[in-house]
Amino acid sequence: MLRSTITTASSLRYWMAFALKASPAASDSSRWVQHHERNPDMRGLLVAASIVVALATGGAAMAASDLGAQREADMKAIGSSLKTGFDMVQGKTDFDAAKAKAAMEKIAAKATEFPTLFPAGSEKVDSKASPDIWTNKADFEAHAAKLATDATAAAAAAGNGLDAFKPALVAVAANCKACHQTYRLSD
Repeated sequence: MLRSTITTASSLRYWMAFALKASPAASDSSRWVQHHERNPDMRGLLVAASIVVALATGGAAMAASDLGAQREADMKAIGSSLKTGFDMVQGKTDFDAAKAKAAMEKIAAKATEFPTLFPAGSEKVDSKASPDIWTNKADFEAHAAKLATDATAAAAAAGNGLDAFKPALVAVAANCKACHQTYRLSD
């Protein structure tokens, strides 16, 4: 990541030198600068493009380094949403169909996003992720898809009352358990 960031910063300085009429390191670049001195709009466009490229490549490098944190954040969000549902089902809080629906919708959204947080080459990012995720990627994605489908069904069931919501929530929790048994390393 550091090499990528340094390379991006170096490229940005080089192109900014062109855009701002400074003397760049390359000796044959003066002809380019002279040509574009006649077109000041091109300098502004080049500065803007350089900044966009730098942010995009830097963002991609940063995103790769934050996979573990994002995975953990998604799992905590799913766990929190499950807790919201189970607190209602167990009578710890009053049943609120809107809150139950929102919690299940959050699980569905996170389950849909979750497989994208395990790209090839990210095996060492998270010590709790089993290597089986990458060797059985299709099955891992199927677990996530089933969780999303069941969470969507639970969100719909919430509108039909607590009795309809209970079994749907249990199905969501069963998906979590099945996936963790297969793809999460024990502590």
